[in-house]
Amino acid sequence: MAAGKKIRLRGIIVFLPCFGVLVVGFLLQPRKSGYGTHMQLGMTSCGFKARTGYPCPACGLTTSVSAMTHGHIAQAWEAHPFGVVFALALLAAAVAGVFELVAGVDIFGRVEFSAWWVIAGGGLLLAGWAINLLDSVD
Repeated sequence: MAAGKKIRLRGIIVFLPCFGVLVVGFLLQPRKSGYGTHMQLGMTSCGFKARTGYPCPACGLTTSVSAMTHGHIAQAWEAHPFGVVFALALLAAAVAGVFELVAGVDIFGRVEFSAWWVIAGGGLLLAGWAINLLDSVD
């Protein structure tokens, strides 16, 4: 397969799921409580929170991403700070995927991926969880 076709294929493979998550987030209505938006997808409430009374590391992420897609940045941050970062990363990846798909421009080949991206993402997720835990103690 020619290099240009591979780049375009990668572009659509990245664009579709990233854009899909953002579209689903937009179709949902972010709950003002800061969590539970995922239940609009037919999912159950958080078992961790039900058992312990404390939010799990992902509590508020769906609400946060949904709020971001609606332009409610403060609500998104309050629901889960990592959701703001995650939504922006999804948007950036979707845009880069479009450039690769349409123009055949090698965007992702220019980015050096490393384990540090995973460590930083995990650290931000845990930091958001810590903030949510502190807020739940009030």
